[in-house]
Amino acid sequence: MLTPGKHQQWLLLIFMVTAAFCFSCNNRQSAIPELTLNNGVKWNSDDSTNSNVASLQRTLDRYPANEATTLVTYKEAATELQEGVNQLVKQCKMKGPDHDALHAWLEPFMGEVKALKASATAEESAKHFETLRKYAILYPEYFE
Repeated sequence: MLTPGKHQQWLLLIFMVTAAFCFSCNNRQSAIPELTLNNGVKWNSDDSTNSNVASLQRTLDRYPANEATTLVTYKEAATELQEGVNQLVKQCKMKGPDHDALHAWLEPFMGEVKALKASATAEESAKHFETLRKYAILYPEYFE
């Protein structure tokens, strides 16, 4: 059994190890585990991709997420977001590692759109919608 002094030492050790682990990487940790910078710099993306992602962001901005938002409203947002994703995929001309990095961002985004569309309650929808907002905010941090 740990004495009070030993307990504090263990907590301090756990905190220090956790902090060292969190700050040991030069790259910012993403909400999307597979998404990293390209050796410390942003990935290149084409104008079409940037335009389509901006359109997705505008869609997210048009739908306020609050306790008054209904399931029907979230479903409308999901439909519009899916159309935006379809357009992005259709117009994508990227290739190589930049394209692979885009998919590290896009695939989880698409999964959240699908989950938003399948949500059964406004509360569940709100969680997926908030995750989509976080993913959209990440895009300009990783792509130019």
